[in-house]
Amino acid sequence: MNLADVLDPRDDDATTVAVYTTTDEITRAELRARAEALTALLRAQGLRPGQAVGVMLPNGPDIVAALFGIWFAGGVYVPLNPRLSADELAHVIAEDRPAAIVTLPALIKVDVGGTPVPLAFYAVTSIAVIGLYLAFAIPIYLRWRMGDAFEEGAWTNGSKYKWMNPIAVAEIIIVSLFLMMPTTPAANPFRDEFELKFLNYAPVVTLGALLLLTIWWNVSAKKWFTGPKHNIDPAVVEVYEEQ
Repeated sequence: MNLADVLDPRDDDATTVAVYTTTDEITRAELRARAEALTALLRAQGLRPGQAVGVMLPNGPDIVAALFGIWFAGGVYVPLNPRLSADELAHVIAEDRPAAIVTLPALIKVDVGGTPVPLAFYAVTSIAVIGLYLAFAIPIYLRWRMGDAFEEGAWTNGSKYKWMNPIAVAEIIIVSLFLMMPTTPAANPFRDEFELKFLNYAPVVTLGALLLLTIWWNVSAKKWFTGPKHNIDPAVVEVYEEQ
C-alpha cells in the first residue's frame, strides 16, 4: 500500500469530508475528482512515472488534490513555496528539474525592471480590499445622509456621525484610489512603454463591477427589492432584551 491508496473509492466518499479549512471543505469524492482531472492532464502532456512535478499553490484543498493527482500519475511531488525569492525558486527548479509545474496565473511573476513581481496577485488582493471597503462605505454614507431622521439602534456613534462618517468615507475612497493606481510606469496606458502584461486590472474589475451593478439596479433590482425584512436576527434581540 502507498499513500495514494488512501483515496481508494469507498461507499461514504460523497459524504465524508476529506479536506477542511476555515473557508472551504471538500469531500473524498470531490478531492478524488480534482486529483484525477490533474492526473489525466499530466498524462496527456506526456508525464512519465518517476518524473518530478512542481506545485506552487496557496494553502487549501487544491494543493492536496495536486498532491494526489501527481501520485496517481506516478510523478514525484515537489513543493514550490510562493514566498521564495526568484533566485531560491530557480535553485529548487534547477536541482529537481520538474517536468511540469502546477500553479496559478496570479502567482506567476512579471519582470519589472529586472525584478520579478507577482502583479496579478497584487491586483487580486487590491480588488478584494476595495470590495470589502466599499461594503463598509455604503452604509456609512447612507447613515450620514439620513441625518437625524436615522433610527438609532443599540450600536451607534451618536451625534459624532456628523464628522466621523464623512472622514471614514473619504479614507475609504483615498485608499481605494491608491490600490487602483499603476504599480509601475509601464502600467500607465498614457506612457510609451505601456504593455498590457503590466496593467493593474483592479480599476478595470472594480469600475466594471460597479457599472454592471448600477445597470442591474436600475433595470431590475429597484423594482422588487424592498430592503431586509429584519435588521438583526430576532433571536439575538430576545437575548439582549432578557439581559
